[in-house]
Amino acid sequence: MNQEPSELLRIAREHIDLLPAQGSPLDIPNLSPLFDHALQAIILSAAAAESAVNLALALPITAMRDHRECRYAAGMLELVHRSNIRQKIELLLNQRLGFTLTSAEKKKVKFLFDCRNEILHSTPRYKEYPASEPHTAGLPPETIKECDGILAVIVRSSRKSSSLDDARTCYDTATLLAGRLRQL
Repeated sequence: MNQEPSELLRIAREHIDLLPAQGSPLDIPNLSPLFDHALQAIILSAAAAESAVNLALALPITAMRDHRECRYAAGMLELVHRSNIRQKIELLLNQRLGFTLTSAEKKKVKFLFDCRNEILHSTPRYKEYPASEPHTAGLPPETIKECDGILAVIVRSSRKSSSLDDARTCYDTATLLAGRLRQL
């Protein structure tokens, strides 16, 4: 399914609008649905940004007049689309006239895709704690093993600690990137 960046941003905005305003006191019993909206906004924002990047990479083909050149360029584009998002953005920065990002904007774009990757490519990590320290509250029992006074724990990373504010930042960054690319 190939969604327009603006449509993905519209859906992400709907999730952002369901979050409390920044700095608002949080209703602790209702945090889980808020985090769900934040995570969805982050993923959709990143999808919108990547869709805009892919479209910007493809648009030069429409200016070609010779169908053989178009076919060749389309084949090359298939290879480019297999690259990771950072490589695609670097290619646009180096090759597309009129497309620039400040160093601060580059950091925000990196943060956007780091957030997305942390959610979508979550990898469990192994940690050890002294059995006397209660680091395992709330963890599923199958992820904890006590052996010789050591708690061996499999911990999954989670964006929940800061995902409400991260969702807004990711949405704003995706909107900026998509808007810049639309101007090319």
